[in-house]
Amino acid sequence: MQISEHDLADARQSWGDGLIKISQIFESSGIDEAKSFASSLTDNLYGFDFGPILFKPTLSGGAQTFRHDKEGTLSYFVGQNPKYPKDTGFGLK
Repeated sequence: MQISEHDLADARQSWGDGLIKISQIFESSGIDEAKSFASSLTDNLYGFDFGPILFKPTLSGGAQTFRHDKEGTLSYFVGQNPKYPKDTGFGLK
């Protein structure tokens, strides 16, 4: 699979637009709707279908610095997961 500069630019734009939309949905419709949108967004952007991922959230540290699956990635963006108690929802800010 070849990835072009255009593909990278599109992915960065989708990520940024999606992050803003998570916050907007959270403010207008609450956590459940924000979590649903974030779930779809991460499915589209992180390639969970291909196997484990290596995601390093900006504001994470310690034993949970890296995330390898959808659950950990989604938790970073919307929080609400007792397995990741320090996640406050990067996408909700």
